[in-house]
Amino acid sequence: MVAECRDDGISASRFARGKARPGWQQVLDVLAGGQVDSLAVWEISRSTRDRSVWAALVAGL
Repeated sequence: MVAECRDDGISASRFARGKARPGWQQVLDVLAGGQVDSLAVWEISRSTRDRSVWAALVAGL
């Protein structure tokens, strides 16, 4: 395990857009840096509900 990133109490909902999610940003940075080759999330909807971000994750960023 490379990192555990959390955004407790911050929704991934489209209605919460604009709220900073530093834990999720850390996840994206770690993935983009090539430091990991897999990602585990508590529940898929807890990660992102943005289809373009989800598509990038599935494609391997």
